[in-house]
Amino acid sequence: MFTKFTVVLSGLDAFQAEKVMETLRQLAQDGHSVICSIHQPRGSVYSKFDDIVLLTEGALVYAGPAHEEPLAYFSKFGLLVEPCLNLLY
Repeated sequence: MFTKFTVVLSGLDAFQAEKVMETLRQLAQDGHSVICSIHQPRGSVYSKFDDIVLLTEGALVYAGPAHEEPLAYFSKFGLLVEPCLNLLY
């Protein structure tokens, strides 16, 4: 089942944004297709995604599992994350 709706996280505090994402995750677990467009999510929000699609200037640069896989993928091209940055949590 696919249900289309728009959720804007900007302007929400961290707690409310987290609640919205928990609801979307539950919908996905219940069998609904959920597609999100999100810009610079905090780590706790990002961790709720199973798969991601990354675009730059409209071009696909990554599609696949979320979490640590994109970091491994981009490291193959010499694109490394600074050790002091925590992108996953």
